[in-house]
Amino acid sequence: MPNPNAVVPSVLRVERDSIELGNQRRVRLDPERPDTRGLASILEGLSKLRQPVYLEIDPSTSAVTRLFIPYVTHVTDVQPSEEGLDVELDNSHARHVLRRDLADSAECVA
Repeated sequence: MPNPNAVVPSVLRVERDSIELGNQRRVRLDPERPDTRGLASILEGLSKLRQPVYLEIDPSTSAVTRLFIPYVTHVTDVQPSEEGLDVELDNSHARHVLRRDLADSAECVA
């Protein structure tokens, strides 16, 4: 089930404790967290590289609670399977499946 408090936008601008995201949303960094300076530095770098970021956000404060850097790669093959679609990614040995039983899969799985 997708996290309703997660977004995967690009970072447009990092200000002192505020981040402007490409999805026209503004979130904040919590100055009380010890990792805030590190998060700001990572977000500034991603902004310069024009790369997406996975952020989990506290809905009550709009503060970033978790950050992951998505691995951006090419899809090399897609094959139908009993479960939905088997997706092969460049430089990945893992099995990736877009399952037919997930709510958002209807757009991709016929």
